[in-house]
Amino acid sequence: MDKIFSESELLEFLKERLTIGKIDNIKILSAGVINAITVGECDFPNHLIKCLHENGIYYIYELQRLGYFQFNDMLDKYFISGECKEILYHTMTKYGINFSDIDMDSLIPINACGLSARTVSSLTRGGFVYLQDMTHFTRNQVFRTRNFGKKSQKELEEKLIEYGLWYADAKSN
Repeated sequence: MDKIFSESELLEFLKERLTIGKIDNIKILSAGVINAITVGECDFPNHLIKCLHENGIYYIYELQRLGYFQFNDMLDKYFISGECKEILYHTMTKYGINFSDIDMDSLIPINACGLSARTVSSLTRGGFVYLQDMTHFTRNQVFRTRNFGKKSQKELEEKLIEYGLWYADAKSN
C-alpha cells in the first residue's frame, strides 16, 4: 500500500513540475520550477498583483486554471490596462502557460494583424490586446471606445471577418 501511495505522490509531483513545450513544432518534455514562481516575483505592477491575489492566484502556474474570458473578466473588474495584460500574457507565454480553454499561440495580437495605427492605439488604450477580445464584447461596447470612429469600426470588422471572429452580440447590425 505504501508503494502505491508513494507512486501516486511521485506522479502528482511530476505532473506539477514537468511541462510539455514546443520548439519549432517539436514537442519537448521539460522540468521546471514554475510552481515556485509567485506572481510577486514577476515584476508585475502592484495593482495587478493585488488583483491576482484577491482572486486566489498566488503562483504564476495557477493562471492556467482560468479560461481566457474568465481571466479578462477578472482583470476588467479591476480596470487593468491593456499594457498590464500584455505584460501578463508575455509572462504566461514565457513560462508556457495557457488558459484552460485557449492556447496562447492562437491569440491574434491587435498590434500585429494589419490594423491602422489609429485603430490599434484606440483599441489598446481601451484595454484590448487580442482580436479575440472583441468576441467578449458587443459591437456597441467596442464602438464606445475613445477615438474609435466609423472608419476604425469598419476596419476592425473586416479583420474580424478575415479571422472568422465577431462580437459577442453575434448579429451584424
